[in-house]
Amino acid sequence: MNTTLLAESLFKKEKKGPVLENFLSMGVVNCTPDSFSDGKIDLSQKDLSHRIQDMIDQGSDIIDIGAQSTAPGREAFTLDIELQRWKDIALPSLASKIEQIKTLSVDTYQPEVFRFVYKSVKDLNPNIKIIWNDVSGCLDEAVLNILQEYSDAFYVYTHNLAPQRELVNKHMDFVNQTPSVEMAKEIMNFFKDVEIRLAKYNLVDRTYFDPGFGFSKNLEQNLILLRELWWVIKKFDYEKKWLIGISRKSFLQSIVKENLSCKSDVFPYTEKMEHTLIYNWMYQLNKYCLTFRTHNPHHLPLAKGIYKKVNLQ
Repeated sequence: MNTTLLAESLFKKEKKGPVLENFLSMGVVNCTPDSFSDGKIDLSQKDLSHRIQDMIDQGSDIIDIGAQSTAPGREAFTLDIELQRWKDIALPSLASKIEQIKTLSVDTYQPEVFRFVYKSVKDLNPNIKIIWNDVSGCLDEAVLNILQEYSDAFYVYTHNLAPQRELVNKHMDFVNQTPSVEMAKEIMNFFKDVEIRLAKYNLVDRTYFDPGFGFSKNLEQNLILLRELWWVIKKFDYEKKWLIGISRKSFLQSIVKENLSCKSDVFPYTEKMEHTLIYNWMYQLNKYCLTFRTHNPHHLPLAKGIYKKVNLQ
């Protein structure tokens, strides 16, 4: 049973009309052999097609596909290899599902990859919404040119301190010395500054802000940001779009391994933390536009169901 329908059936309200439509889920699909979360050495079109369908069935509002891992310690692949993964596996797998997908997120820091995927996907479905999920943190000329050329494309701007796109995979080499207690303020100022730049090109409404959990941040900084993200977001207006991704992050895994005896299968524990955090952010930020990037999109409809039962009776 679709988990969205399950949540609605468990917590059905007599009051009609949309509730909490400002919260969306982005289902993660990795087309990589080296992803720490769900990568597969012998990944095939059939495997990826099943994964995409699973994300659809779990109620994903957005399908996020990436062919390059940016997990700490992973070596970057060449542009040609990333493009080849899209040509050989990702795009053929998408083709049969394209009419079921309203919004596609292209997870890449390579402008050339986004250009290729955008054109290819629009050939399959001209009406699909496409987001460039760029973890580089580099609002450079390449980004501005693409967004001006493709006026219906959306963009994710991530807090990442790597100084160049080519160094994205080494982002943990650029953790700054900001005291943990100042982390929330730094993130807020970072996005306030870029909002001014985006406004010059009329791109604010087409941009999601991603606080970049795990990118260029040590454990203490990540934990402070978990606690104070609500404060950061409340410094912006309600219409600002946010992308929040903590699913299976390595810093959460380290907490599990430090505090529990389990050393291998840590994902069930990190997913419990993720579900709790999603509910808390919904409670703290119930008027804001939040999209949760997750390997388990069913967390969102279930959290919505609980929220409606507890808070909207």
